[in-house]
Amino acid sequence: MIRRITCMLFTLLWVLNSQSQEFGTHWITHPNRNDSSEVLFRHTYTTLQRPLQAFITFASIGHCKVYINERNVSREIFYENKTAQGILLHTFDVTRYLRPDSNTIAVWYAPCPQAQAYTPTAINKQLSLEYYGTKPDSTAFYHQADDTWTCSILEGSRISTDSTGHAMEVFDNRSYDHSWKATEQPMKNGEKPMRSGMLKAEHTYTTLPAFPYKGNFLKNVLSPISIYSDSLGTHFEFERTFRGSARITLRGAKKGERLEINGLLYICSGEMDEQAFRRLTTSRQKTIIIKGDRYFDKSQIQKVEGLEIY
Repeated sequence: MIRRITCMLFTLLWVLNSQSQEFGTHWITHPNRNDSSEVLFRHTYTTLQRPLQAFITFASIGHCKVYINERNVSREIFYENKTAQGILLHTFDVTRYLRPDSNTIAVWYAPCPQAQAYTPTAINKQLSLEYYGTKPDSTAFYHQADDTWTCSILEGSRISTDSTGHAMEVFDNRSYDHSWKATEQPMKNGEKPMRSGMLKAEHTYTTLPAFPYKGNFLKNVLSPISIYSDSLGTHFEFERTFRGSARITLRGAKKGERLEINGLLYICSGEMDEQAFRRLTTSRQKTIIIKGDRYFDKSQIQKVEGLEIY
């Protein structure tokens, strides 16, 4: 109860401080930002002792997930900010994830087409994050994501279109950096981010709803009830229609092998086990269809799951 009250007070103070200034002065972006690339941000804060309590408050006009010490604190399996009314703040108590010597915060960002449609400066508002709390001696600490952080363009994941013109995720597991959240090794192709809010000409938001965004949380993991194949591919049919995505576990796929899975083009890495699933989009579906190239064999599919969200 005390933690909940403390969290609410910190959030209120953060909002009041943000409204007294231009919120845009807190933003950081990749220096070579564009409207299609995914971006990784990371920074390690060193300490002499484990903080007594800590929170992370963040905002983004795009898809975003936040990790501390490689643990997902934002919890949503799909996250996006679609509102045109302002910027939603997200505050999480991260005390249980803290370490005594250092704490690494890592953020995954992906552009959101809906946001780009209503503001031309969406690509300049990739991340605003504050890390704050109480030290063991009861004094406060406060850190803000700035140009001392490291960022990198994420390779291997992007949004494209299929033959019918519909949006399709492309994920190339051969080039994706799975170690980007790591606390012990440097970020690949790391650069210093730019504080985009320093651009005086850009539009900044003044409406700041201070309530948690209701994200897309995992509700059920569903299993198919029947399997059959035809000219379209291998069909995995579920008992009912659900909103979400599919997660496919593969074994023995060849490096470079290509699979099309309900709005996802997945390119295999050739590792013994790998999982294919959409990271940015969801849809309503009852059947998952998997169609592979000439190297594909149904025996490579170890498990098919329907990720139902709410």
